[in-house]
Amino acid sequence: TQTLANVVALGNSAGNSRITNVANPTANQDAATKYYVDNRTLTNVISKGNSAGNNRITNLANPTANQDAATKKYVDDLIETLQATIETLQTTIDAITLTVTFNANGGIGTMESQRFVVGVAQTISANTFTKTNYIFTGWNTKANGSGTAYTDEQSISISTNITLYAQWRMTTGTVNGHTWVDLGLPSGTKWATCNVGATTPEGYGNYFAWGETTTKDNYEWDNYNYCNGAYNSLTKYCNNSSFGNNGFTDALTTLEASDDAATANWGAGWRMPTSTEMQDLIDNCTVTWTTQSGVNGRLFTGPNGNSIFLPAAGERNESNINRAGSYGYYWSSSFDSRLPPSAWILNFYSGNYYLNNAPRSNGLSVRPVVAE
Repeated sequence: TQTLANVVALGNSAGNSRITNVANPTANQDAATKYYVDNRTLTNVISKGNSAGNNRITNLANPTANQDAATKKYVDDLIETLQATIETLQTTIDAITLTVTFNANGGIGTMESQRFVVGVAQTISANTFTKTNYIFTGWNTKANGSGTAYTDEQSISISTNITLYAQWRMTTGTVNGHTWVDLGLPSGTKWATCNVGATTPEGYGNYFAWGETTTKDNYEWDNYNYCNGAYNSLTKYCNNSSFGNNGFTDALTTLEASDDAATANWGAGWRMPTSTEMQDLIDNCTVTWTTQSGVNGRLFTGPNGNSIFLPAAGERNESNINRAGSYGYYWSSSFDSRLPPSAWILNFYSGNYYLNNAPRSNGLSVRPVVAE
């Protein structure tokens, strides 16, 4: 076993190659200690001991072979070279960095531009803009949405500086003076805020027989527009000859615009909802029985938090108004192909709400939707 004195005595004869200091190094030719190397943030520079074979130290000057001891000068030069390489790389990165600028496009708020590296996919920052009566839908390279579209927080790669414009969808608006609201439904259907014939959400409005566009004093088969005095003598919207006048049938399953009470009374752009759109409302809204401004009804709150109130306006049969304040009956534009004298309705009361059917001759409420 060699002592330190023996090691120093044997290795202290080669000029600049001799170890001049075995403490923490201060001169270029001092041996690098573990403490020195660790504090240069390079760990495990010398991973093996000074034993036999390939692990023995073969040179005490600046290393040239793999097993030479690392000197302070060698480590310093290595770090200096590495730092220079990093600076060069950063200069190169800066030279190929592009910018994504965000434009609120009518919204309120600001967002800092993001730096993008060419060829490297990065995530677009989350939206921070707001716009009254609008909902944010994504980004586009054109303000009017005719460019390349991106969703929020999408990972993208760019090859040139770009500006992304916030895209907005209206959550409320008017058509022909009547207001609609976007509930955020999957179908995108926009519902009116009040019934045909009403001026407030709580107003009952007018009652219409299915396929008729004006009100009347009595609602019965005797005076229904599309039959010959009875439920089994239909003259329009009938797919079963057993219910058609003299065996009449046609291929119509949805009200034509001329027979749509919403279109006839509110003008083009409005129509009665289909049974599918009514089911969409039922399936995707939180529905609550409530009293609004003293009127009972159902509040339908969509996925985006917007809502519509449908009053329990009851129905008209002959000259009577039945169940007003307790039940709601709203026509769809779809007739029941299983039973042609009936059409699909949205039916609700305090205990439930569902799609049902009703005789076409009855007088029910109409809540329009925006055609597009």
